[in-house]
Amino acid sequence: MRDVNSIPNNKIQEALACSLNLRTECTIQTLKENFELCLEIPLLDLATSFSIEDILQQIHQTDIDPEELFSSSLVFFSKYMAMFDVKVKQTAVHVLLFLFSGIALQHMKENKVGMNVFITSTLPIGCGLGSSAALAVAVASSLLVYCNLISENDWVEKDYMLINKWAYLCEKIVHGNPSGIDNAVSIFGDCISFKSGEINRIHCGIDMKVLIINTGVSRNTKDIVTSVREKSEKFPMVYHSLFETMDKVSTTFRNLLTVNADEEKNRSSYFEHLIDINQHLLEAIGVSHPLVNKVITICKKHGLHPKITGAGGGGCVYSLVTDIPQSTLDLIINDIKEFDWWVTKLGGDGVKLIHAN
Repeated sequence: MRDVNSIPNNKIQEALACSLNLRTECTIQTLKENFELCLEIPLLDLATSFSIEDILQQIHQTDIDPEELFSSSLVFFSKYMAMFDVKVKQTAVHVLLFLFSGIALQHMKENKVGMNVFITSTLPIGCGLGSSAALAVAVASSLLVYCNLISENDWVEKDYMLINKWAYLCEKIVHGNPSGIDNAVSIFGDCISFKSGEINRIHCGIDMKVLIINTGVSRNTKDIVTSVREKSEKFPMVYHSLFETMDKVSTTFRNLLTVNADEEKNRSSYFEHLIDINQHLLEAIGVSHPLVNKVITICKKHGLHPKITGAGGGGCVYSLVTDIPQSTLDLIINDIKEFDWWVTKLGGDGVKLIHAN
C-alpha cells in the first residue's frame, strides 16, 4: 500500500509502503524446438510470440549495458509494441522484451533454444497497487535464476540488488521518474520507508487485515504527478505546507509501526486517525476522484477509515479492517458489490523462488 506517491520526488521527505499478501508469479519454460520468445499474461488477455532471431537483428549485440539498453529500448522494441492497440499491453511487451534482451538473450543465442514466459497475478493492473513493479520483479528474478546469474536459493544482498536494478529500470519505462519504492517493497516485502532518495526496510511485526476496493477508474501516474507539480509551482507556499504535513504523518506512522503492541494499546486507532489526515491532504492537493469519494463515503458510513492508494486520481481505496466484526464487513461488502474488492493482509513476503528445474 503506497502513500503520497503522487507527490513530485523533489518535494517529498518520507513515504511509506507496505507489501500485500497478493502475488504475481512468473513461470519460464525452455522451448527446445522453437527459437521464439512466447509470452502469456491471462490477466491482460495477452498471448503472443516473437522471433528471437528477429530480436537479435534489432539489437545487434547481446552484451549491451542495461542503462544503454533502457535508453534505446523504445527504438528497439517499438515495432513489437505496435502489434497491440492497448497501452497496457504495449507496456507489458516493452518491459518483457527489455528484460529478456538484457538478461537472457545471450543465453538463448548460445543454447539456440526458445522460451515461454507465463505470468499470473492476483494483483489488479493499473489501479495503484504496484502491479507493474511486481511484474518486473517476478520476471527479472525468474530470468536471472534461469540464466544462472543468481543462485537458485539462499539469495544474498547482491542478488537482491541485481533484481532491484532491472526492476527499477522497468519502472522507469512504465512511470518515467519513479521513486523506486514499489520495486523495493516487491523485492523485500514487509514495509519500506523512502526518504531523501534512500530506501530503508522496516519490520512492522504486526498483523493488519485490509480491505481493498478497486474503483475501476484508470489513472496515469505520470499525468497525476505532473498535475500536482504544476499546482505546487503555482501555489508554492500552500503546497509546501501540505507536503510538509504529509511528511510528518508518514514519519509518525513509521514510528508507530516499530512500537511494541504491548507498549501502545491504542495503536490501531492512531493508525486510522493518521490515515484520515493523509486522505484529507491528498484531497487537498487534488488527487481524488468522484468515484473514489463515493467509495470513501460508503466505507465511512460503516465506521471505516479509507484512503486512496498510490498516486490517486482513481485506482483503489483501502481501509484497515483488523478490528472490524465480520457482520460489519459483510454489510460493507454488500454496499460495494458493484466494485472488485479483496480482503488481505499487510506486510507479506517479498520476492521468492517457488521452484527451479
